[in-house]
Amino acid sequence: MKIKNFLLMLVPISRLKIYLYNKLLHYKIDKSCKIGFSYIDAVYFELGRGSVIGNFNLIKNCSRIVIKENSTILKYNFFKSCKNVIVGSNTVIVRDNKFLHNNNVGLGFGGNIVIGSFTTIVNKHYFDLTDDIYIGDKCTIAGNGTEFWTHGFDLENNRVQGEIKLLNNIYIGAGVKFNFGLKVNSNNVVGMGSILTKSINCEGYLIGGIPAKPISKLNNDKIGYKEIGTINNKKVYRKIVD
Repeated sequence: MKIKNFLLMLVPISRLKIYLYNKLLHYKIDKSCKIGFSYIDAVYFELGRGSVIGNFNLIKNCSRIVIKENSTILKYNFFKSCKNVIVGSNTVIVRDNKFLHNNNVGLGFGGNIVIGSFTTIVNKHYFDLTDDIYIGDKCTIAGNGTEFWTHGFDLENNRVQGEIKLLNNIYIGAGVKFNFGLKVNSNNVVGMGSILTKSINCEGYLIGGIPAKPISKLNNDKIGYKEIGTINNKKVYRKIVD
């Protein structure tokens, strides 16, 4: 760790910490933001109005981090050697997520992740940034244990790699695995435990299986469910088991 960055992490008053980051490291952090006990080491760091970085996050050896307004990086998240991390507005990254790029295998690609607005990444997900990852607006990476792999090796030990793109309004269940070089179209649900090895070009489907493929068309009918209340102005349904 760099001594100056480490000492700034220990400053207990968020407003003072923000002033020192902007003054000493030339970061661009809005004074309305809040930063907890997190280590931040980036060449360029921008934090938009009303955004929050909680405790015990580690941002190490990154080139450019831009987090837009009203977004939250909660705790225990790890960003290492990323080239560009762009996080849209009103997005939440909860805890124990890893965003890792190995500078030794760069070859001019990778290290970039773009996350859209109103997107949620929950717990313990892994993002391999050997190549680039794009996640659109209003996506949810739910549960835990989903992995995005942007590289692999062939039988002759040659490295093969490719980007991963998720478009808008996609729900990803727990424990999903993504292979490199694919795209998932908008308005789809990917069921838990699925393994994606190729692009999903349809829209409005439940995707699942090994390898994953479209299973059924989505609809808003709640046949077999009972509405039991609301949370945060959203309805809650309980599935009825006969």
